[in-house]
Amino acid sequence: MIRARLTPPRFFSLDVGGAVWAPNETTTGAFTTRFSWGEGFVSACPVSIGSATRLSACAGARLGALRVNGIGFGVDRTDERLTAGVTLDVRLVRRLFGPFTAGGGLGLIAPLVRDTFYYIDAQGRDREVFQMAPLAGTADVLLGVDFP
Repeated sequence: MIRARLTPPRFFSLDVGGAVWAPNETTTGAFTTRFSWGEGFVSACPVSIGSATRLSACAGARLGALRVNGIGFGVDRTDERLTAGVTLDVRLVRRLFGPFTAGGGLGLIAPLVRDTFYYIDAQGRDREVFQMAPLAGTADVLLGVDFP
């Protein structure tokens, strides 16, 4: 993940960035489905307390693409879906020395559309492989540099 905080004068901060999530696989019998996801985000951070140690709360939006590959099916396919969601984050950042900072954050992501991925078995029935959760949690650790 890469993240930047923009703090215009006389306005609250904005976090912008992007993330690429590690690929994940699920196996059902002889069939494997591989998921990979990349996204960009923007968040408004109207609450920010402190200077050397800063606690902030942000709300924002994420937009990305989820790629799905089927392996071992009668017809292997790759599909890509647009993803969108809303987020709430809490972040604690501490100035270490000079411009260097360290910290971390906790967040919640709620997808606007919960895609379901399935395959059709030999009897013609839909078999669910994966459905996006209605709410996901995130945790991160960061090392950063503050520019004036």
